[in-house]
Amino acid sequence: MDIWSYFYLISIINLVCSQDIYQSKFSLSIPGTLYEPANNDAQYIISVFVSSFMQCAIQCNWNSKCRVFDYGAMQSNECRLFEGDIGVLGSIGMSLVPDSKGGLVQLDPFLFTQYGQACSSACVESRYLQCNNDSVCDCMPHTYWDTFWKMCLPQMTVAGAWCQSGVNMCREDLNLTCSAINKCEGIVPASATYGVNIADQSTIIEGDSTNGFDNPGGIVIYGESGDESLIVADSAKQQIVLLKNISSNQAKASVLIHNGTDGTYLFYPSYLYLDTDHQYDLYITDSGNNRILLLSSMQITHPLPTNVAGTFGAGGLSTSTLSAPNGVTLDNQKNILIADTYGHRIMLWSPSATTGTIIIGTGDPGTGSTELSYPMGVFFDKQQSTLYVADSGNNRIQLLNMTAAASDVGITVAGGNGAGSASNQLNQPSGVWVSPTTGAIYISDTGNNRIQRWNFNAAEGTTVAGDPNGGSGSTASRLSSPTGFTINSNETYLYVSDTGNKRIQRFALT
Repeated sequence: MDIWSYFYLISIINLVCSQDIYQSKFSLSIPGTLYEPANNDAQYIISVFVSSFMQCAIQCNWNSKCRVFDYGAMQSNECRLFEGDIGVLGSIGMSLVPDSKGGLVQLDPFLFTQYGQACSSACVESRYLQCNNDSVCDCMPHTYWDTFWKMCLPQMTVAGAWCQSGVNMCREDLNLTCSAINKCEGIVPASATYGVNIADQSTIIEGDSTNGFDNPGGIVIYGESGDESLIVADSAKQQIVLLKNISSNQAKASVLIHNGTDGTYLFYPSYLYLDTDHQYDLYITDSGNNRILLLSSMQITHPLPTNVAGTFGAGGLSTSTLSAPNGVTLDNQKNILIADTYGHRIMLWSPSATTGTIIIGTGDPGTGSTELSYPMGVFFDKQQSTLYVADSGNNRIQLLNMTAAASDVGITVAGGNGAGSASNQLNQPSGVWVSPTTGAIYISDTGNNRIQRWNFNAAEGTTVAGDPNGGSGSTASRLSSPTGFTINSNETYLYVSDTGNKRIQRFALT
């Protein structure tokens, strides 16, 4: 749907002064919507509590910085005011509150006719202009003069936005400057709920004939803190991509591998595991080919990648085959642990073995403590010798004690309360990661479009990325069917494969 079909037009006149310069026109959204800024920290002005939507519009009319507002979207009677626009700097999204609405200020060149005039004779009456150090009427902070529209328009708050050199379109207070390729560039700090885009559909990937990611999934960190790179499995493009310079907004991407051991192409590679304790061996779940590939020391020619679990191209439920595997990890003895998704089981493959051992699962989906239903991500806690499983079909995270006599009995440590978006529920979780310092469990809650954190022994989780209520979206505050994710060694940054949006996002952890 075109975004303007969300709007209709009204006029509001400041009740204190009815001169034209104090009049505002608003395009108002339809009920059940809210404003999603591209950079909430930079664009949010204030929240006030008023008795009606009209009073909220008046609050925006009175505030010279306000360009967009919404009412009742987060809390009853809450009026949120923002800088920005509808387009590059934000969008109208659907709200879970049926009566919430938003509005966009419709500016007119008439309001800026005094731009460039001497302050002694002008800009006293204009709330959209200010007197600069040269005693000339100039744009307000966070806006720039657009020579085509003859108005002061909002500056860009996000890296990658188009800009025109010499026009001051980028927010310098956010370390953004207009580059030679006409894009706002710089490092914009991530926030706990608003992500920074690392790579997306437009990213140039060396060794790939087409630009960008299509279906990013498994993701691991390569390198030390402060000099980190990412390795990402793009299942739709049948390749593994290396992303360097991720601490900046100019990540460099290149294809790491797209061919298998016998000249055949990868087929839907999904999850990854990087063995940082052993020369950075990279394990790839080649899901469509029902196998696990090993890139020793991340080498693709010397030696060639080797098939270390499953039988190439042959899916099944025998101990020598896998059926659409996904999550992969290693235990303390370098045994390979695999979420055999369509086999509804966890398999263990010893080093150099040609067959595996079933750890848990029966081959059929089930809800019991010794059963699984479409397991996806796995994580092995080396300190505790425990395995965490994202039991996707059962909307829960299961814990297996690998040293216990009954290692095939799972304990539910998150979710398990049916599919839903409440804080004690999950919906088709696909990834899991556990903090070695706090024991907190991080979960890719795919069906709820969010990343959840369940503290040790907690009965419910909190949202660290995405919409806590489960809504999907493409703005910096939303995710769409996230799958793979990883966290750096300092636990300061969360990197997410925002699969539905075909992008990689970084969030700051607090």
